[in-house]
Amino acid sequence: MLNLLFLSTALATPGTINKIENDVVHIVFEGENSVSYNIVMPSILVPCEASVGDNIYVRKTEDMTIVRCTAFPVIPPTSPTIEVRIDPSTGEMEYIIQNIPLE
Repeated sequence: MLNLLFLSTALATPGTINKIENDVVHIVFEGENSVSYNIVMPSILVPCEASVGDNIYVRKTEDMTIVRCTAFPVIPPTSPTIEVRIDPSTGEMEYIIQNIPLE
């Protein structure tokens, strides 16, 4: 079944669906030095209508493993900024926080 040890590592390349049979999807991931990893997982874990030759993207975070049918967006590294606006007549302050990447 699902190779959790493999999925616990950071995956930088998409996997390609090699075969679909019954309720099982066979996915091939190409690793470093042309080493390929074959993963077999239940088709219910694939969040889209997939077919042979389609790409699957996997990302492991601290809290979960995310499986997607589209590439993860590339979020450029930015630092959050905060702008403080003060109403001169009332002294009321308004905080505007920007550049917090959300996925």
